[in-house]
Amino acid sequence: MLNSEFTVQFYKYPDRLHWRHAMVRLGDDEHGVWVGMRSGGTVQRGAEPPIAHPHAFVSVISEDGWFIPIFTPADPRFTVYVDIATPVTWSSDHRVEAFDLDLDVTVGPDGQVSVLDEDE
Repeated sequence: MLNSEFTVQFYKYPDRLHWRHAMVRLGDDEHGVWVGMRSGGTVQRGAEPPIAHPHAFVSVISEDGWFIPIFTPADPRFTVYVDIATPVTWSSDHRVEAFDLDLDVTVGPDGQVSVLDEDE
């Protein structure tokens, strides 16, 4: 259902809570389910208190992909952040879960590509 609340929950293997994003479902297409968050939306890492994310972003969730891209054109650090993760599990129509595999790829505003957390 469009504009319905949607939760993206990442875990660290085997079952430790990691990042959780409170998103809104924007639509579905051949790439997957598109979700978005307005600036100031809630993100939470593990059991830490939720925080307001400073930038709006959109993401697409593919059922069989080993990655979840996040597009944040207003973020001065990166415009694309790709979380390398296991394929998602749908625990309900409004919640998707995946295990973060620690390796991340970013694209900065200048187009520079970086690989993060290779040592993990």
